This record gives sequence, C-alpha cells and structure tokens, in this order.
Amino acid sequence: MSSKKDLNDHRAALLAMLHQDSADITQQLSKPRAADIAQFLAELIDEQGHLSGTWSLRQLLIARPSAWVDELMVKDVIHTEVDASQEDVARLVARYNL
Repeated sequence: MSSKKDLNDHRAALLAMLHQDSADITQQLSKPRAADIAQFLAELIDEQGHLSGTWSLRQLLIARPSAWVDELMVKDVIHTEVDASQEDVARLVARYNL
C-alpha cells in the first residue's frame, strides 16, 4: 500500500515530466529503480489462461527494437494456484523471501 508521501512523490514526478521531451522521459524510465520498476510489470497469459511469464516496462524500454516478448519475459515466475491454502502461500513467501 502506498503512503501519502509516495503518492505526493509520484505526483511531483509526473508534473516534472510535463516540462520534458519524450527522449528525456524514456531515458529516466530506463534507469533501474526497483521501487518504480516493480509497479510496471505485465503478466503474459497463454491460450489456456496459464501464466507464461512477466516482463517489466524497463525491460521493454532497454530492449532492442526487434526483440520478441518471449526474449524479454521472465519465465520462472514464483506463483501459486488461486485455491492454495494460506499455509502453502506462507511457505512460498518464506522460501523465496518475498
């Protein structure tokens, strides 16, 4: 959950972007900042509705223009089933230090 300070920081950053060109914004977005990158993750779902992988906005921005999505995505995603018990989810969280 975002704090009020986080929201104010994001608003200030968005307002600052109003006075920049797209090249400047793209350059800033491509810099690795874990807190920001975590907010821009996309899930890739296959035809059967299963999670195939994830990719981030940063990966997309720094990729070569001809890169395929399956080259960019993280395929070994830690996940659980929707109906998994709380205990199973807690074990995953502990195991992977999430």
